Amino acid sequence: MMLSPSAFIRQYTGSSLEECIALRDQLISQLKQFEKNPDYSSDTFPCPLSEYLVCTDYLKELCDLIAQKIRSHNI
Repeated sequence: MMLSPSAFIRQYTGSSLEECIALRDQLISQLKQFEKNPDYSSDTFPCPLSEYLVCTDYLKELCDLIAQKIRSHNI
C-alpha cells in the first residue's frame, strides 16, 4: 500500500538536509527509470504508471521540505 504524500513526508520531517537530498535523488532515479521504458498498462495495481504518479507527488512534497530546511538555515 502506498502512503499519501503527506504521510510520506511526515516520515522525513526530522531528517537532515543531506538525507532529504539523497532521498530526492533516489526518487528522481526511479522516475527516470520509468521514463526510459514507460508501461501504461493498468492490468495490475499498483501499475507502473500509478507508481510514477505517486513518486512525482512524493518528489514535490520532498522538494518543499528541502526548501523549508534551506530557508531555516539561511534565516
